Amino acid sequence: HNSFVGNIYQQVSACANLPNIWCDSYPSGGNYWSDYTGVDMYSGLFQNETGSDGIGDARYFIDENNTDGYPLMGVWTETGENVSVIHPSGISFIFSKVVSGGVTMINKSSVGPTLPSGFRDASKPPLYYYIRITANYTGLVTLGAVYDRNGLTQLEQNLLNLVHWNYTLQKWENVTVHV
Repeated sequence: HNSFVGNIYQQVSACANLPNIWCDSYPSGGNYWSDYTGVDMYSGLFQNETGSDGIGDARYFIDENNTDGYPLMGVWTETGENVSVIHPSGISFIFSKVVSGGVTMINKSSVGPTLPSGFRDASKPPLYYYIRITANYTGLVTLGAVYDRNGLTQLEQNLLNLVHWNYTLQKWENVTVHV
């Protein structure tokens, strides 16, 4: 459950040409590799069952002797209280209580639902974050996002809101508690 982020070389074996263990068994998984380009469309021990599970469908190749058989699609979220997770995307979370660990996945996109009337996205093109968390948690979650305030008036900064697209109801919901 390590996170290897932005490295030129993701790992260098201390003992050349010897295999190392890079993952736990399913469903615990392996590590998060920021240069992993696989997808997560399947689940199960052989990643051949319908539905995603936060684990990449293809192995992560390290070298001829080493692979991570269950690469994580996001950073690992530990069990505990006031758990802090900083994702390579720049988004951060603080979970009041994580009951069981899991993966925090974030994908950025310039494509998403039309913003609600009266809202505008300060980024050009608009920026959407698709967040999925497989950890089980209770209580409050604090989300931190860095934004560029250039081009925003003080009033616009004071009116910043966090909105969430509810896929079931097909509408935006304001989930802002504090900015």
